[in-house]
Amino acid sequence: MSWLWDFGDGTPTSTLRNPGAHTYAIEGPYTATLSVTNACGTVTTNPGVTITVGSVVNQCKVPTLDGLVRSAAQAAWAAAKFTTTVQDAPNVPKYDNSWTIKKQSIVAGSEVDCGSTIIVDNNP
Repeated sequence: MSWLWDFGDGTPTSTLRNPGAHTYAIEGPYTATLSVTNACGTVTTNPGVTITVGSVVNQCKVPTLDGLVRSAAQAAWAAAKFTTTVQDAPNVPKYDNSWTIKKQSIVAGSEVDCGSTIIVDNNP
């Protein structure tokens, strides 16, 4: 399995599974994407995660989605004032929202731009 992180700012990409912190040199919005390749092919996050560097006016506190049934995730996300749609990880069951969320892409309790996109997964 291989990973390719593109941080959206023109800097070199990373092929590490967990590349750690990335520093942006200039304020502004960036779209970070991750492509994962295995024997079955390549999957890329779509949409990517929007990261806003600098002063952000509209920040929202990320709710805990872990443990929720997938069908309840959007309501919890919207109740926290986020303006985006909860996205599913590529491996989750399609057309079935009865699975339990075991992982979310943004840390619960953190404050991020209200336009951020969160990805939920049924694998820890």
